[in-house]
Amino acid sequence: MTPSWRSPTLAIAFSLSVGAVTATAQTVIVRDAPAGAAVEAQLNSGAAATATADGAGDAALHVPLPPNVQETTVRVYVDRCGALVRVLLVETGVQPPAAAGACNRVDTGGILVTRPVTTFVVDLAGGGAVVHLRQGPAPPEWLARGAAAAKGSTVFQSTPNGLVLFGAEGIGSFSDIEQVACGSSTTCTAGALRSSVSAGAAYWFTKFAGVQAAVAKPSQAIANGSGSTFTFASGLDTTVFTVAGIGGVPVGGVRIYGMAGRSYHRSLFQTKETIDTGTQTLKLSTDGWNWVFGGGVELWATPSFAFYGEVNQTPLKGAPLGGGEGAITDSLTSIVFGVRVHPGR
Repeated sequence: MTPSWRSPTLAIAFSLSVGAVTATAQTVIVRDAPAGAAVEAQLNSGAAATATADGAGDAALHVPLPPNVQETTVRVYVDRCGALVRVLLVETGVQPPAAAGACNRVDTGGILVTRPVTTFVVDLAGGGAVVHLRQGPAPPEWLARGAAAAKGSTVFQSTPNGLVLFGAEGIGSFSDIEQVACGSSTTCTAGALRSSVSAGAAYWFTKFAGVQAAVAKPSQAIANGSGSTFTFASGLDTTVFTVAGIGGVPVGGVRIYGMAGRSYHRSLFQTKETIDTGTQTLKLSTDGWNWVFGGGVELWATPSFAFYGEVNQTPLKGAPLGGGEGAITDSLTSIVFGVRVHPGR
């Protein structure tokens, strides 16, 4: 039976043993691979170093830099191919070798500086791929089983490519509802800050670029006012659809992103007014295309689940549906927090 922990003494010995060769080669330590799996590590398309994962799923390999190269920057990819795990260190500006048909490739994200003394610890626990880097031997706490759990820390997973679904709730603020609805009335009060919900889907072509489509629905913005001979109540209902390009900067399981694109809104502004002679209701339905800008941050807690927060703004400028007089000129700023799901990861 293989124990599920490793003592600090063994961890230190393991660290010292791999540290002895880092003077001439980078050390790649793979953790939590399938027990007995073949493990490979290579730089660009060079020859692969090979090892076999022990009963705990760990293996250490040594990958030399090219002659006369003392420092370079790389991205780290992990291919899972059944009983084979391959770690690819790919210099920036170099295309990684194509993944074999049976392999599932994970881009761990970020650009890392590597030198002949660099140690990479590639943690495959939970189906993800998280890379820790040290210029020198790995510290014992990176190698000891249960160290992260004992500290109560959370290790975020790598950010995904492909389809991501999301939903969120927060607040939306209309910039001009009070001015438009209240006019010159000094007794009018308007609620420009409203709750808002949104949902949508994004597709990341790479970890750095993708597209996103979403729909947002703030709750009705309401204004109430009165005078010596009248009272009125106004409400603005709006729905906003957006299509945008997104660009992100991933660091491990955290991705900071921005977005810019087009928005389409449909709105209904109506006022119910009561005066001495009776009650009347005025309605104005509008729609229009405008710009949308925003950005946010997402934290991938598991390979398929993330938390995120986002801020975006879009003008609400449109003409009456079916023609006629009137228009809407406003803007909507939204701050939302929600979850993202990467299906099938």
